[in-house]
Amino acid sequence: MASDTSGNTASAEVEVTVLDTIAPMFTQVPVDMHVGFCKAQISYELKSTDNCSNLTVNQIAGLPSGSVFPVGITTNKFVVSDASGNTDTASFKVTVSGRYIDMLPTNFEICANATPVDLSKGTANIKFFGTGISMDELTFDPALAGNGNHLVEYTFTDSMGCDNSGKFFVTVNPAPSKPIIERVNSSVLRVATDYATYQWYRYEDAISNATAQQYTMTRSGIYKVLVGNTKGCKVMSDPLAIGVPATGLLEVDGNALFNVYPNPTTSQFVIELSGSLRGSTTVVILDMLGKEVYRTVTEETLLNMDALNMAAGTYYVRVQNGDYNSVKPIVIKK
Repeated sequence: MASDTSGNTASAEVEVTVLDTIAPMFTQVPVDMHVGFCKAQISYELKSTDNCSNLTVNQIAGLPSGSVFPVGITTNKFVVSDASGNTDTASFKVTVSGRYIDMLPTNFEICANATPVDLSKGTANIKFFGTGISMDELTFDPALAGNGNHLVEYTFTDSMGCDNSGKFFVTVNPAPSKPIIERVNSSVLRVATDYATYQWYRYEDAISNATAQQYTMTRSGIYKVLVGNTKGCKVMSDPLAIGVPATGLLEVDGNALFNVYPNPTTSQFVIELSGSLRGSTTVVILDMLGKEVYRTVTEETLLNMDALNMAAGTYYVRVQNGDYNSVKPIVIKK
């Protein structure tokens, strides 16, 4: 209302409209995250603000906080709105990795006289359990396992910190018995027992086309034969000198590779290695569960062992040198 000095007045009405044109905004939004399957339950929090009150937040894509997210990428999208219809949007992604292992162990076969095999193939954070598994929890030893089918289980922690597990079978096929070479006459050699395959050698060289049970020599030398069974397992015969000195031949009889004495023992024992072994020899002692209690690599022929700290029971001494290996028991008594 307005008035002048004479007391005259006038009035008018004015309509005022207040508009809310300021959009709300998110002030806290989770960053994109990447987790493993074992940590897929995700909790998160969003915060928003506006110049006015009465904000409404709606999730238009993804899963709510506290959900178990599936393997893969989930996009979580949100809209915040005020009473005037102003809006703001925000989003973040959750990536869940599935079960993962560098190499997936599968069933396989191995010969009983094969050297121990590293099951991990260089994979870190993996351990194996079962018959035939050495103390390192990585190596399968067929000589320790014995012939037959063996269940092996494994655990693996992946790069996302999740534990994986599984199992597979290792079949240990029997090795053929060592062949014996008979000299039929002055020029003919023959394997005394039938095998599935044969390969004759002169010195260390395989003789071309000499793959039968019998071989006719054309010159002197040191001969041996590699035989195999139907499972593909092979073993070499002892060498046989024909017309040449046998001095220096490598003694390959597994039972003659070493001796353990006294056996049984209560305090000390000796592992005596054959002087015919060449280079470094690996000596391992395992308990009845296949766990290593001792390992060394040596070129010595006598190892003096102290059994005072070993529990009573039967242990196994394994000797490896090149392609040849042998296992013998040692009994500790208290």
